[in-house]
Amino acid sequence: MFFLTLDQTRLSRLFNSDILLLEDVHQTLTRNWFELSDWVFPPANYLFPDLVLYSSLRIFIDDFRPVIVFFSLLQTLLILFFLKQFVGEKSFLIAFLLFCLPCLYEFNMNGGCSYEFFISFLMVHHTLTYLTALWARSAKRKGLLYSLVLIATAFSDKFFILYFIIPMTCEKLLRKKSLPFLEIGLICSGVLLWKFSSEFLNYQSLSETSNIQFSIYQIVSSLYFLIEDLRSKPYLLWLLLFSIATSLIGLGLSFFSREKLKSYSQKGEPQAVSSQKLASQEAIIFLSIQLALTTLVPVALGFYQAGAVRYFILPLLFLFAVSTTIVLRYCSKFLQLSCLILILTFISLQFYYLLKIPNYNPLSYYPKRIRCLDEAFVETKAKIGIADYWNARQIEFLARSDVKILATNSKLTHRGAIGDQSSLPETVDFIITDRLNKTEIVAKFGKPKNFKQCRESGIYFY
Repeated sequence: MFFLTLDQTRLSRLFNSDILLLEDVHQTLTRNWFELSDWVFPPANYLFPDLVLYSSLRIFIDDFRPVIVFFSLLQTLLILFFLKQFVGEKSFLIAFLLFCLPCLYEFNMNGGCSYEFFISFLMVHHTLTYLTALWARSAKRKGLLYSLVLIATAFSDKFFILYFIIPMTCEKLLRKKSLPFLEIGLICSGVLLWKFSSEFLNYQSLSETSNIQFSIYQIVSSLYFLIEDLRSKPYLLWLLLFSIATSLIGLGLSFFSREKLKSYSQKGEPQAVSSQKLASQEAIIFLSIQLALTTLVPVALGFYQAGAVRYFILPLLFLFAVSTTIVLRYCSKFLQLSCLILILTFISLQFYYLLKIPNYNPLSYYPKRIRCLDEAFVETKAKIGIADYWNARQIEFLARSDVKILATNSKLTHRGAIGDQSSLPETVDFIITDRLNKTEIVAKFGKPKNFKQCRESGIYFY
């Protein structure tokens, strides 16, 4: 139902260039894995667990569209599973509804889920890395598989350090338990492996992403971008403030109840300290540390950019869902029932909204813009062209004609930031002009023989 309620704009984001990164890497590996030597990967290469899971699904499914949707469904089921780990069997459905509530609210108030909440269900936005951190925290058996997963995840995405090892270490210190030396060693091994792989794999550094240098100016700029994101997206700010409030209330209630149970025990009564109360405290502390780290560390290191809420959106949603569920446990049955009815009302309104919107099937997504471009490619017998990063991969994979589209920057001086970095050809059959400097196009490739407009996309044909 979530994917059926996506309009054309949001459905396009489901197949944007970032999401299609795994499909591009998969095709490169199956065609000739030596071609990866010409690639530049993002700082998080998503080789594990994202690419491993994606390629496993892709082996059995020919079309990448259902794979992307099924991948997101699997992630959603994993979110449900880990919420159950935090709040228990009796409350996990309430927690999951709360997790989805911000997105449901956006559906009913603004006609669609905001991209900040939307990416929580999509691949490559650090989602599987985050879920792997939750799995590692709750793992009972720490054998070979556990070690390999931690090394591979730290190798693929260094945000695993913020999602797992630092919060886990802080949690151990607060509980006055021994430090997780095994996990620290495994994470360090993964980071060293990533450093070694940089000798033969090219990575896009954070400084190359936006000319960032570690300085007070960049830290202030990052802080400004974070404040602007929260100011321009008030629903995020209110969600953050509400999560902080429920976390403090939840910690206070669980601590008070534990102290009360201790006093009963000291009076000789047979009641023991509830392990559920301790688990509630630990869950809130762990998730709060995650949220603080993923919000503040990118700012402190000066690489937080405008719109980079993907760094902390999952910890925020988990903290909101878990802390609110824990607080509801201490409320009266009437208040619990009222909250449940309110949430179910939002879901019912979503069903009403679903009946009013056009039906765009993500499993056979073929927008009118791509259809128009396809017709132009067939008519002109075009085979190779160039476009900016956000158009190249999307048009090439969604188009049904056999075309190769190379990514470039706005001034056509080099290839796109992420992907194959082999040099641009001297001649091309067409150029998608969106986000490109048309003066630079004419200066480098000459005047086009023909021009066609396909909705928002202009095409120069040579």
